[in-house]
Amino acid sequence: MRKVLIVLFFIIGGLLAATQVWAVEAGGKAELIYGGTWFETGDFRDELIDRLEMEVYLPPLGKTEFSYAFRIGSPLQGLTAGKEANYFTKKLYLKHRFSRFHLTVGRQPVSWSFGSLLNPVDYTIGAEALDEENDSKFTDAVEAYIPLNWNSSLALVASFPTGFDFKAEKMKWGVRGRFGVKGYDVTLNYVQEPPKEPGGGGHGHGLPGLPGIAPLPRRRAGFTFKGDLGDLGVYGAFGHYFEEAGESGNSYLIGADYSYNIGYHGKLTMQLEYL
Repeated sequence: MRKVLIVLFFIIGGLLAATQVWAVEAGGKAELIYGGTWFETGDFRDELIDRLEMEVYLPPLGKTEFSYAFRIGSPLQGLTAGKEANYFTKKLYLKHRFSRFHLTVGRQPVSWSFGSLLNPVDYTIGAEALDEENDSKFTDAVEAYIPLNWNSSLALVASFPTGFDFKAEKMKWGVRGRFGVKGYDVTLNYVQEPPKEPGGGGHGHGLPGLPGIAPLPRRRAGFTFKGDLGDLGVYGAFGHYFEEAGESGNSYLIGADYSYNIGYHGKLTMQLEYL
């Protein structure tokens, strides 16, 4: 059977109160998620999942920080009901601030989003598209962040989709420069995925969660910009994809957003983009 349409998805969440014991804090949220799918046969199947996300906040030790966050989910109803709760580590890393750069090692979020609905030149394509907490955003990685001045920086990332393994065929890497140019936030980046595994598999190819879009070549370069044009926020991206056989392709994105305050506590935000 082939899934054809996701028809319903909503989250009921609540913040959990933070607790403090010996200068260690923990906080998070509880969610109740309901989703349904219609199949070509006309069948409708739904699923109810409860989920808990927690993060531990430890005081820094000098210039070194430790971060730990996890998620536990348990299916209450549907195809996977009755299975054991699943555990996922979202963050487990050490970050040290050297005088000239910051070094982060471990499971960490890696995303080069800039406010678009879909970023065609992100480090992991689709990491922010449907859900900011997409699992593909959290990866085992080593990142060096180098501040250049107050509005410019350079980031070097090496990640390991199958776990820490420094062999070239297992490693994904990228570099990103970010600059302030006449009031606009401008970035340049390059990403190289690991080679495909025998049999056509691979690590991180394609657009996770976006059916119908073919996998992209494993080498790509990108340019993005974002800033204000009068009352509008405007942004765009250009991506160039290098095919192994010598052919190449490009992607183009242009978008705008506008926010309007409603009273003291409300805000209406509108966003439109073309990819």
